[in-house]
Amino acid sequence: MLFHPRGHRSGAGDPTLAPVTQPQSSTSPGYSAGVVAVGAGLVVASLGTYLFHAIGGRTMPTAEFGLFGSIWSAFFLVVIVAFLAFEQTITARLARSDSSVGGPRSFALIGVVTLVGIVALEIIARQVLGVNEGMVLAWLALGVFGYGALYPLRGIKAGTRRFWAYGGLFASESLVRLLVLWLLSLVHPLTLVDFVAAMALAPVIVVTINLTAYRVLGWSEDHLSIGVGSIGALGLANLALVAMLNLGPVLVTARGSAAASALLFAALLIVRSPLYLFQSVTSTALVFFGRAIETQGVAVVWRRIARWAIGVTLLGFGLALLVSPLVRWIVGVIFGADLQLEPADYALIGAAVVGVIVSLVLNQYYIAARLEMVVAVSWVVGLVVFLGVASAGSNPLRSTEWALLAGQTIVIALLLLLGHSRVSREVAA
Repeated sequence: MLFHPRGHRSGAGDPTLAPVTQPQSSTSPGYSAGVVAVGAGLVVASLGTYLFHAIGGRTMPTAEFGLFGSIWSAFFLVVIVAFLAFEQTITARLARSDSSVGGPRSFALIGVVTLVGIVALEIIARQVLGVNEGMVLAWLALGVFGYGALYPLRGIKAGTRRFWAYGGLFASESLVRLLVLWLLSLVHPLTLVDFVAAMALAPVIVVTINLTAYRVLGWSEDHLSIGVGSIGALGLANLALVAMLNLGPVLVTARGSAAASALLFAALLIVRSPLYLFQSVTSTALVFFGRAIETQGVAVVWRRIARWAIGVTLLGFGLALLVSPLVRWIVGVIFGADLQLEPADYALIGAAVVGVIVSLVLNQYYIAARLEMVVAVSWVVGLVVFLGVASAGSNPLRSTEWALLAGQTIVIALLLLLGHSRVSREVAA
């Protein structure tokens, strides 16, 4: 359910919400303070997530941990593709103060997407991963339902600049996941089903607590009218993004190497940690870009972002190569020597993660500028390149690593080229 604090409604019959104007206080920080607020929540969340997987890596056999890694990847592939676009659209519209009050269409759209997500995940689990245990499938369905409520709630908090509360959602989700796992460990030795149950229950519990708190604090309910076109374009882009970041272990498992899938999954957990923490920047950047475009214009903001993207990409590729031996050591400490890869593997994955960071910032700019189709086209083409490279070669693991880097390079190139062309036309018009 979507909520607005009392006092943000427009007058009776007015089709638009009143502008969200909040003071720059501890509950509504500026951009820099917002990055710190969200970053604090993400640090807690990332530590909890790594501990969760470290427990799994040392509790489950290697093959079973590899299967759980594939389930985790497939689950969040479906969840992010299904619901991240709602969070992004809600955040952007509240930041621009142009949200409109709608009827039950918004809830119906979220409901339909939730049902489609559940069906898609069940098909992937059964047909691709070979999961037929009823309890695992039931927990996965509940998890999709929980995130269908959690992502719009995140959008409300980010769009109204409640960044401490926004970061708190990430932290509480991770901590609740660990709490559920600990409670289950008191009952019996942990199994694959227990880890899936903890993964699925976390968003349900967090949303329940938040909605209860809203009612106690006197918040009122409202509806947001969500543009189907924006949701469609961003959903397509998020599908490609999440597929590139999470399909690797699934593809390796499908090609008959669960052990290699566990190696890749452990590597991705560590190498992607900067990407996870970088959400503290992207979540606040969407609000920042929306206001910057209104005050400075599309072209001025675009030139600054393009220069930044090129410089960070080149610098980041070199940094990924330098830190790869350190990453290998960290993987060994957390997961054990059996799950270590060579430094070259971590360098390839690290360079791809740098590309994702740059692309995510560009994404936020285009969403704020209402150019969602540029984002969609760039990521879809990048996904095609990723799948093509991943299917080539006799070594599934190394092919997937090269596929990540190749696909992400294409995404950055297209975001810059298509964006330059589109922004030029916008200015000319």
